[in-house]
Amino acid sequence: MSDVPPWGDRGQPSAGQPGYGPPGHGQPGYGPPGYGPPGQQAPPPLAVPAPGGVPLRPMAVGDILSGAFTLIRRNPGTILGLAAIIVTINQIVTAIVTAYITGRLPAVLFITPGQQATSSQANSALASLGRSLPAIFGLEIGGLLLVILFRGILTGMLTGAMGRGVLGRKVGIGPTVRDSRLGTVLAVAFLTLAIFVCLWAVPLAIVVALAIAGLPVVAAIAGCLGAIAAVVLTVWLYVTLSLAMPAAVLERLGPVAALSRSWHLARGSFWRLLGILLLASLVVSVTAGLLTAPVTLARLAAGGPFSFISTGHSIGWLIATTVAGIIAGTVTSPIAAGVNVLLYTDMRMRKEGMDLVLQQVAARHERLDGDEFATVWRPTAASQSAYPGFGTPGPCTPGYGSPGNGTPGLGTPGNGMPGLGTPGLGTPGLGTSGSGMPGGGAQDGWPGSGGDRSSAW
Repeated sequence: MSDVPPWGDRGQPSAGQPGYGPPGHGQPGYGPPGYGPPGQQAPPPLAVPAPGGVPLRPMAVGDILSGAFTLIRRNPGTILGLAAIIVTINQIVTAIVTAYITGRLPAVLFITPGQQATSSQANSALASLGRSLPAIFGLEIGGLLLVILFRGILTGMLTGAMGRGVLGRKVGIGPTVRDSRLGTVLAVAFLTLAIFVCLWAVPLAIVVALAIAGLPVVAAIAGCLGAIAAVVLTVWLYVTLSLAMPAAVLERLGPVAALSRSWHLARGSFWRLLGILLLASLVVSVTAGLLTAPVTLARLAAGGPFSFISTGHSIGWLIATTVAGIIAGTVTSPIAAGVNVLLYTDMRMRKEGMDLVLQQVAARHERLDGDEFATVWRPTAASQSAYPGFGTPGPCTPGYGSPGNGTPGLGTPGNGMPGLGTPGLGTPGLGTSGSGMPGGGAQDGWPGSGGDRSSAW
């Protein structure tokens, strides 16, 4: 009988030899993870699903900007139709308020270029203007509140339609209006306004108090420093709370909860969000300027540099300006809303791994119902069961691998067997070391995210 072991010379296993020997790359059977049996290649990576035309993965700046136009193009009837209805109502109300205000102003203010007013006319105009200022100021405040009202309504409706559009759901105007949560949306809008008003009221009150106390120099210094601080805080709060509207509509949160949700999603990503919001504002402003340019140039040609004064009483110019505003608002409002929705979606993918959950649903060829923003795992539900079919937080769900030791009976951790997952990297669909979280998991306990990816892409 030979002394040579049956599995090779000198007791050393040969690579690729079947059996129960020590680990070897490509060892079939019960060896450590490698890349499958000899001759078998790893399967190609799956394409990122994009049921709504927007890839379900953390998005770059170009993906967000182009994705807004994609969402509009895929459901133009609902998105542009809603925008046209709300913007038209808003512009008509604004035109009525403008006509009333200009009617209250003294006629001498609407002069033609080169016309000279007498001294008595000027004094009469100033006296009349003083009597009209309270009414004008009240109308301006009312106009501002109406703008916020209509903008909140429009943003809420567009957010619902475009958020479901990201998941491939095409909804009509009726369902969009029913699911827009207008009460909550308006509460978020006015609560945000109240925060900004209080922010500016504090330094203003300090300056007024110092001036009354007879300290004009100190009041001036405090005013300058207070204004700088207020501007910085306004920008910071604007970015931090910019995701509250999508959270309120798509996650069905209350006003305060939506603001808190936006705060947590935006934390650590201020500069990225600020840059994208500024770029989107530039795109919207340029687009609106181009659409209203014909009316603006015509008014300048008709009245010169004083055109907006000399043509103030003209009904024709008011109608032309209103029509141009309707066109510009109908086109630009969906762009701004789309960018906001995609920023919210992107932050949930980066911080919570929502893309991995959605990708697994798509991989099973299941149709997204459009409510996944509210039904998939969220931090507030960390102690509850995760998304159905993806396991629960904590100890490993059977069949998804055990924390720190790889998948029992399928090899040892660390070499990345395709389809099994590697510790700490979070391959979708399997457990990872230290978490056992659904859908790939992350070491910080968020589902399938592989950690906070807010700085990636």
